[in-house]
Amino acid sequence: MSMINATRGKRLVVIGGGLSGLSYAHYLRNFLQFHKKNGAVSKITILEANDYMGGSVKSRVFDDGVIHELGPRSVRLAGVRSKNTATLLDQLGLSDRVLSITPKSAAGSDRYVYRNDKFWKVPTVLWKPFSKLPGSKATLIGTLMNDLFKKEKFNTEGLPDNDPSIYEFIAFRFGQEAAESVLDPLLRGITAGDARKLSTKAIFSDIFEKEQTYGSIVKGVFKPPVTKMPHDDLFPHDVLESKLLDKFEKERALSYNLTTGLQTLPEHLSNSLLNSNDDDVIAIYNRTKVLSVNFDNDELESGAPCSVSVETIDGDRVVIEADHIVSCIPANQFVQTFPESMPAEQKEALKFLYEIPHRPVGCVTVEYRDLSKSLPNMSSSFGFLTHSKAGCQVLGISFDSAMFPAIDKPTGSFRMTCMMGGEWYKEIFGTDNLDKVTDAQLEQISLDEIQRLLGIKDEPFRMSPYLWKTGIAQYRPGHVGRVRDTRKNIETLKLPLTILGQSYDGIAINDVIFSARMAADSFVKTL
Repeated sequence: MSMINATRGKRLVVIGGGLSGLSYAHYLRNFLQFHKKNGAVSKITILEANDYMGGSVKSRVFDDGVIHELGPRSVRLAGVRSKNTATLLDQLGLSDRVLSITPKSAAGSDRYVYRNDKFWKVPTVLWKPFSKLPGSKATLIGTLMNDLFKKEKFNTEGLPDNDPSIYEFIAFRFGQEAAESVLDPLLRGITAGDARKLSTKAIFSDIFEKEQTYGSIVKGVFKPPVTKMPHDDLFPHDVLESKLLDKFEKERALSYNLTTGLQTLPEHLSNSLLNSNDDDVIAIYNRTKVLSVNFDNDELESGAPCSVSVETIDGDRVVIEADHIVSCIPANQFVQTFPESMPAEQKEALKFLYEIPHRPVGCVTVEYRDLSKSLPNMSSSFGFLTHSKAGCQVLGISFDSAMFPAIDKPTGSFRMTCMMGGEWYKEIFGTDNLDKVTDAQLEQISLDEIQRLLGIKDEPFRMSPYLWKTGIAQYRPGHVGRVRDTRKNIETLKLPLTILGQSYDGIAINDVIFSARMAADSFVKTL
């Protein structure tokens, strides 16, 4: 077993080369330069188990220019965190590759829900107040009035961290039909989870705080946020300098992708780190599996407070000494690196990491050409989500070509992506052993549902299946408080550890990038 040594400054090991880990390293470099502390960090080693960088952001680009997104298919534009992602694209020189979805397109305005054996358009505009909720007699205006005229606030007494499930919170404010007809499928699409089991504070924190403060969600729309989003000293400057944000605001853009696929973002982050590495601070290794982490390294001659044991692509085992570890992989993977010899007080401090559930998600992009019959009218929309009691094998289907038609224009393709599994994966896949789930099975589920729901019987031109075995973290009620307590435990024990990524502070692209930025800023301020 060999040793990698560094002689000056803090040595950081970042576990995970997805957007979280790469963004952390990017912002760490920026903040070190801004605060004139470059010498305070001598090494940032990024370790990635896969043969590519990007984690769950993965694009399959074909020779004819068509792109199949195997992970997220767009980035949403809403709130401070999305502004930050736009500034990052500016910094990486990706502004000219942006493809936007605007309210002018059907993909920007139309969404559907499959419930009670029918497709229902989701009402999204206030000037049609008597629109019915999907598969319901309840109207949009009636639902909003439920909230406006309800005098009492949601009573959180006795709940874990005063945190209700999203389903019970929305049912209380807007009525049972709003929770059943809109929220149920919406959360299946966003989190692949069951709204009855998910945390309001973790997922809808802003509207929850406004309800508790102002007594109404609708009234809160016209009020300032209860908790101001924290940001670092550089953030206002980045926003002011962003030409891409100006473009988005002029277009009133809702979300976007890139002409070369979303994986371009982590690829450019990785390249940017290496291209500005004259001081040799950055080291990036993929195909490198982390075997164990150790925070009790009295036995190391150098006195390093922690170390990471890895296995390289060649099968060599290497110990990397470090002054600080940044875990950006899912919590259920990180705990597998804890050695049996880990002290009991450390295991106790990090016990919540064992409890965060993750649910696998299968994604299959199906591409058609020269269809024998016309596509249904709603194929020009963003797509549709299915109700949990609708008996569907898919969580929903997005119409990727409707969202970003420029990608398909040269070939005349029509792409759609089927999502399946999540909280219902055992029922859908017929097993809890994910190693037994095959690409052929994912493809067949997709084709069966496309034929049953959309009436398309043609053979696809090509398909791209992918099973995300770790999938998406499921934030149970009390999640925010337990994450907060875990970080306090880490601080109390003085563990040289930062935990980041979709297991903790949000599952979306904007969330993981912004939380990485904030963590990098906090670390630099300790130096």
